[in-house]
Amino acid sequence: MPTNPPVDFEEKVRGATGTTNKDYPYAIKATDLMQDFVFATLDIADGIFEETTGLNGYTQRRLNIDAGTEANQIYIWNGSKITVIATPTEGSVLAFTGGAFNYIPAPGSGTYVLGAVSGGLTWIATEECP
Repeated sequence: MPTNPPVDFEEKVRGATGTTNKDYPYAIKATDLMQDFVFATLDIADGIFEETTGLNGYTQRRLNIDAGTEANQIYIWNGSKITVIATPTEGSVLAFTGGAFNYIPAPGSGTYVLGAVSGGLTWIATEECP
């Protein structure tokens, strides 16, 4: 992936000379500017951005991605936007239940297996093996 814009204006200015001492060293072309603007524009899927008013009243797009507040948060696409689900507790299991992602917390003590009961995931107590 390229890391520089397609048209490097600094490089063009270094190699250009005006015809008289009053000329600019390089005339910026609209096609060069548009090529750089297109290069810098993110292709964003509908629904994860909103149009707002930016600097000097120009329209800009803002991504609707919750930045989260803690380490280990998980980003989930809910069908209309990207959201962050809660940070898991130690030993919890991430499951999709009731139409949403949820954590099933680990039991405090004892020996358990994770199993399905009546269509839902749950911890089932069992005996410890010797």
